[in-house]
Amino acid sequence: MNNWLMDENLNDANYYNGKWQSFYQYNQSSGKLTGEISIKIHYYEDGNVVLKTNKKIDIEVSSSANLIKSIEKFENEFELLVLKKFNNLNESQFKNLRRQLPINRSKVQWGKAIGNYKLGQDVAGGRH
Repeated sequence: MNNWLMDENLNDANYYNGKWQSFYQYNQSSGKLTGEISIKIHYYEDGNVVLKTNKKIDIEVSSSANLIKSIEKFENEFELLVLKKFNNLNESQFKNLRRQLPINRSKVQWGKAIGNYKLGQDVAGGRH
């Protein structure tokens, strides 16, 4: 048994899109379930942030009756892991980035002014 599952959420009004792809293969004679989940989340309000990740499954399933439960458990655990990673990214990496930028409530013209900010000079190699 081979199954492809795909869902796509296009939410342009809120500046994000996402795609979830799953592939599973079940061998009835061995009871082996293999597969992979792949997701891509794209947030693009005044910039682009893309999160791409995947996870593979390779487990023994006691019976074909437990097959759906095993897939559901695997997908739920993966979704929680992605949410934790995303929250960690938002609370640590992005928070640290925001603190280095000036708070002047004006839009930053990245192409013209990035070298004027410490972060831009560090990235461009202007400061060591």
